[in-house]
Amino acid sequence: MTYQSSRAYACAAYRIMEYEGQEMSEEYFSILMEMLYKLYTESEIKKIHLDNVRLDSYETMLMKEK
Repeated sequence: MTYQSSRAYACAAYRIMEYEGQEMSEEYFSILMEMLYKLYTESEIKKIHLDNVRLDSYETMLMKEK
């Protein structure tokens, strides 16, 4: 994984926590990172990061189930 990809995953997870108003904890961040790794490829997460898309963890988990 490249630096840009890992940064994109981390930024997307941080945006989720910020958008949801969650406390910034390592545990929640780890859960979000794992979820994002499973759902998005490196190219998809880079596009999400560059387009400043704000994800919601609940809606993202629903997408996973479909």
